Amino acid sequence: MGYKEPTTIGDLISTSISSIVGKRSTSGLLEQRVIQCWKEILGAKAVYSCNESFSKGTLDVHIDSSILRNELYIHKDSYKMLINKKFDSEVVQNIIIR
Repeated sequence: MGYKEPTTIGDLISTSISSIVGKRSTSGLLEQRVIQCWKEILGAKAVYSCNESFSKGTLDVHIDSSILRNELYIHKDSYKMLINKKFDSEVVQNIIIR
């Protein structure tokens, strides 16, 4: 037996879940993780965010406050970068703010 590189527990869990439930269910898991990450990044401002959805690399967010909507629109590229940094990959390609 040869030496194998150590793997993280997170990688083992992700691999196990993927093999057990299949690719279709893990896309729902990814959607929930992206939306949760979005709310964590917004912090207290997340109260104004509703009807979030994530599909095919696009995060779609509805914002109740017009002032906050404009602020988020201006900085949406930096929010996209922060989310992708948490996932260590280009998960979110676009953010649509309505």
